[in-house]
Amino acid sequence: MIFLKYFLLSFLFLLKKDFDIIHIVVFTLIALIFVMFIEIFNKKIINIFISILIFIISLVFKDFRYFILPCLYSIYNRDIKVFPSFLIFLFPFEINFFALSIVISFLAYIEKNLKIKIQIYENEKLKNHILQYELKKDIEKLYLLEEKKVYESVLNERKNISKNLHTSIGHTISSSILQIHSLTLLVNDDKIKSNLNKINENLKNGMKEVREIIHNMYNSSFDIENSIKKYLSSLDAKTEFIYDAKNLSTEFKIDILSIIKEGILNFKKHSNGKFLSIKFLESDKNYILQIFDNGTNIKLSQNGIGLLTIKEICKKYQANINILTESGFKINVVFNKGEKYESFNS
Repeated sequence: MIFLKYFLLSFLFLLKKDFDIIHIVVFTLIALIFVMFIEIFNKKIINIFISILIFIISLVFKDFRYFILPCLYSIYNRDIKVFPSFLIFLFPFEINFFALSIVISFLAYIEKNLKIKIQIYENEKLKNHILQYELKKDIEKLYLLEEKKVYESVLNERKNISKNLHTSIGHTISSSILQIHSLTLLVNDDKIKSNLNKINENLKNGMKEVREIIHNMYNSSFDIENSIKKYLSSLDAKTEFIYDAKNLSTEFKIDILSIIKEGILNFKKHSNGKFLSIKFLESDKNYILQIFDNGTNIKLSQNGIGLLTIKEICKKYQANINILTESGFKINVVFNKGEKYESFNS
């Protein structure tokens, strides 16, 4: 089909009544070979060589001039500056093909320019698509970065409050405990000593409560469990959520939440499933994240923003990721334990 438009031009031989079938077959095959070489190799030197060869053959076999229009069209569709084979029509001929050959050549040139413009348009369209994709990806990164900054800001504020509690109130209570203990050693009255011991015990309990408050402030700086439950509560589906891990750094918890959010978003947008399970478990050597839904309408784009986000987080922690699409959609991520995952604030 690719050469059909060229050989529609070859029917000019019908204008000549004394053509025999052998000439038609031979000249058609020669023209076909020339067009194939031009189309397949598409090199200027080959086009020039074929143009000269066409000119020579047409001088030797005048009837071949009825078959060179498809060759001309193919040649000048690539480059208008090659050897002007249409000059062969200036020689004596039954009908004046010179003007026709010029028109054919320039039509081919116009088609070539049109193809170039279409190619430029397609390239620009592809570039815009890539730019939109990169922009979307950057927006996603900025969103995650901003989210981390907010959590880090909250964490730093709570650190400052807990530090002040520890240095001011904690120091005051500790000093009071020591002073009262010293008084109990100096007082001989049993009743007074008993009251002092009670006060001392109350202060110790107060000191213990302050330490618990400080500890809880660190641990609640980013409550990943409640955040995940909040996202799951927005789904119109049966859900399962199991979380069993301790002492994780805030940054690691935020990254885990980012993966889970992408899994939930994929379930909402693409899955026709009615059940979503999320498990984050801790073993002796690993942290394991499992996201599963029982949908059958699996749409997985290797270049999608969500999947790229998950892969980038896994790459950051050198984690192993495995995505399965049999009997539902399942993401398994295994993080090897290390200091960068753990919080030392407790």
